[in-house]
Formats: sequence, structure tokens, C-alpha cells
Amino acid sequence: MSNSSIKIFGGIIVILGFGAMYIYLHIKYNFGIPCFFYQLTGWHCPGCGSTRAIVAALNGEFYQAFRYNPILPFWLIYMIGMGGIITKEYVMGITQTEKVVQKRNKAMFVFGIIVIIYWIIRNTEFGIWLRPTKIS
Repeated sequence: MSNSSIKIFGGIIVILGFGAMYIYLHIKYNFGIPCFFYQLTGWHCPGCGSTRAIVAALNGEFYQAFRYNPILPFWLIYMIGMGGIITKEYVMGITQTEKVVQKRNKAMFVFGIIVIIYWIIRNTEFGIWLRPTKIS
């Protein structure tokens, strides 16, 4: 394993560690960082409700997790997939062909457009059901 691969894996471990610590603090002490975008604008960003959704999913409350942030499961699948592809390239030293890079870039572009559309719809009267919602 090359030095750059070790740095990448070390970075991933640090990020996952901070994420796990934040989730633990949220569960144990109801600690949460408010969405600054929402605080400033009153609009829900695409990530609003994600921490609550992850905590609900960890507690087996999958419908509640979906109600907090419906795009989160798709976002996580996408990020894990892209992370796996990029990690494979670094670890195995694979140089992707131009065609593969173009496909990956197209996938990132399409997913970005989907997130932007979700973000806009979420903040309209039509998309009120996409906003973070606590069910009883």
C-alpha cells in the first residue's frame, strides 16, 4: 500500500470517527448542530434532518428516518459507491480510461441535478412532505 493510500484511509478513519462521536453525542445528550443555512434563510437544505434520520435508522425507526430526510438513503448509497470506486483506484493504482472517468463525472452531474431539484421542491408548498417531519 502506497503512502498516499495510507493517508486516504487515515482520513477516512478520522472522518468516520468524528461522525460516530457526533452521533453518539446526539443520542446520549441530544447534542446537535443546527443547520446554518436554515437559520439564515428559513429554507431547508438538502441535508436538513440527516442527523436525526441517521439516529432514527440506528434505532430501527426506518420510516421516521425517511420522514426526516427522504433523500438520505440514496445519498448514502451514492457516496459509498463513489467512495468505493475512488478508493479502488488509489489502492490498486488503477488508472481509469477517459471513458470511465466521463461516466463517473456524468453520474456525479446527474446526482447533483437531482439533489438541486429535491432542494428546490422541498422548499415549495408542493414539497412540504419532503421537509424534516417528526411522526407520532
